[in-house]
Amino acid sequence: TPLIVPSASFALKKSHSLLRTSEKRKTTEVLFASSRSISSTTRTIDHDKDLIINIHQNSQQIAEAEAANMPAWKDLPFGWKVTLGSIELGYTVVSQWISNYVLAYFFGSITGTYGILFKPATDGLTKFQQWSQRNNRWGKGYGSLAATFSGFDTGIRLLRNNRDDEWNSLISTAFAGAYFARKNGPKAMAKSAILYLS
Repeated sequence: TPLIVPSASFALKKSHSLLRTSEKRKTTEVLFASSRSISSTTRTIDHDKDLIINIHQNSQQIAEAEAANMPAWKDLPFGWKVTLGSIELGYTVVSQWISNYVLAYFFGSITGTYGILFKPATDGLTKFQQWSQRNNRWGKGYGSLAATFSGFDTGIRLLRNNRDDEWNSLISTAFAGAYFARKNGPKAMAKSAILYLS
């Protein structure tokens, strides 16, 4: 019996040693595989980054070449200026009106939720009709405001031979102020233009 016990103890220690060695080998293999995977991923990212940079540079070169081949606005015939300018002006006014109408209507619908839930209806209308009319007023007001400023800004720029600088904003602001006071006469229009510039 004394001889058997040390042998069993020695075998147990040996098995533990082999187990630890095996675990270390497996851990090393996993770490090595992970490092190879990370290295491969890094090379792929670097390749994709270079590819994106090349595509961006090529697109810039193509855009610059196309811009160089296109005639300047001042070199276009008068008929083309009128046609293209009318299309751009119409698109600007309509798109600004629609986008700001939708945003204002949506914002008005959120702020008017309390009224439709807790306030009584008046003027012989239902709560939903009052809510819808209020949102519609908000949408029309903000849509008209945005379309007016954007339209005058675009129109002034086109009239100045497509020159884009700070004078466009100043002139268009004055014109917009005068336009908003158009129903009150020339004096009110002049005062409103000065007020908007101040």
